[in-house]
Amino acid sequence: MSQRRRLIITVFSSIDDVGTSLLSAAAPRNIPVEVIGDESLGGFGGTVNFDPTKLSSATKEKLAQAEALVTEPSVLAHLLQDNSSCLPKLK
Repeated sequence: MSQRRRLIITVFSSIDDVGTSLLSAAAPRNIPVEVIGDESLGGFGGTVNFDPTKLSSATKEKLAQAEALVTEPSVLAHLLQDNSSCLPKLK
């Protein structure tokens, strides 16, 4: 019998508390939350500053594994426009 892999919620947001306290507290205990920090993402909430050219290779690897992503709409738009298919597993 094959074992089903667990979904991980990936958080890539300029709002610090989204992943670290708010989402982690609200998510069921069997769904892990992974928070990604990267210098390409700055600002705070509605004033997010995102420069996709500054994404680190480690962040790109983590985003490539993301199936469920919590981020600002403008960040998601930039990531989806990336020709290198930055989010191949996103559901």
